[in-house]
Amino acid sequence: MSFDSFVANKLAISMLKKALESKRIASAYLFQGPDGVGKSLAALNFAKALVCEKEGTDACGVCSSCRRVDSGNHPDVHWYKPEGRVRLVKIKTVRELIAQTGLKAFEAKWKVFVIVEADRMKVETQNAVLKTLEEPPGQSVLILISSNPAGLVPTIVSRCQEIRFLPIPRDELEEAIVEKWGPDRQEAHLVASLACGSMGSASRLLERDNLGRRRDLLNLLAEGGQRSFRKAFETVRGVDGELKKLAKDLQQREEKRVRAMGKALTAEERDAWLSESSAAIASIVREEVDDILNLLAFWYRDLLLIKEGVSTDLVVNFDMLEALRKSVAPMTAGELFSRLRAVEEARRGIALNLPVTLCLEVLYASGV
Repeated sequence: MSFDSFVANKLAISMLKKALESKRIASAYLFQGPDGVGKSLAALNFAKALVCEKEGTDACGVCSSCRRVDSGNHPDVHWYKPEGRVRLVKIKTVRELIAQTGLKAFEAKWKVFVIVEADRMKVETQNAVLKTLEEPPGQSVLILISSNPAGLVPTIVSRCQEIRFLPIPRDELEEAIVEKWGPDRQEAHLVASLACGSMGSASRLLERDNLGRRRDLLNLLAEGGQRSFRKAFETVRGVDGELKKLAKDLQQREEKRVRAMGKALTAEERDAWLSESSAAIASIVREEVDDILNLLAFWYRDLLLIKEGVSTDLVVNFDMLEALRKSVAPMTAGELFSRLRAVEEARRGIALNLPVTLCLEVLYASGV
């Protein structure tokens, strides 16, 4: 993928291309913005451009260096991600990074170090990174990626060149959805509205059948009454069961891969692999539940807009406008606000790694 093929965020991309053109590369960058708007893809392409054999303002994508960056095998490009069930960038990981920055590049002009979800570092770990930023080694480039820069200590942010990525405008996202997945225009418009400017959210809606789940869930909510709320609860619990089955299937696949490796792995390496796989699968499950909570939040937001007499042009679930009008009639604005707060409480519980089932139970106990 080249910079020219990015969807939106042209200003962020132009800043990176100008740095490459002028050869004035900062020692540290902070790529910040919402999830799913291209931060990691931009970091990947910037890293490729820095080590590309053609040394232009964009990666060629075909040379040996570019291909090895894409496959994760370039000796001068290193990625570091959160690990374990609590998803933290560990201090030992950062110490490994620091040790690598002190070494000469193996073959390229630059050594590139990318920390994904950099805000998932404890203060102690961030302080270790800060020491490297205060005395940056020559020809090393550190890229921090974060959707929550408030989780970084201010001194780290101040020592990085900030590259801001914004939500993708709905019309541009809609066009990208049509080009990539080929749905009809009405479905593409709906997905672009629900995705809130995130290509990642759009892909989950289209590739994981979350649109089908949305229809089932919202049709139950539209029926009204406590009976439908209980049925909606059962539906979400059913989805939770599906996700647990998905997690089990993925875990079994990873265990099969480990067995296939046989004696090539030590017992310690095998346990570490399975532990990390388990954590990654748990993260997928929580992401799915968060998508369900987004659908609920949009439903009650739309009800509130209609209750307050706001133009229906702002309604996201425009394909269910009549159901929304019928549902909102017996409800007060206070009830709608209360249900929105319940959804946000469940979302906070998910973010704090509370059990998924517990968060859903608390949510529906509140009457949502």
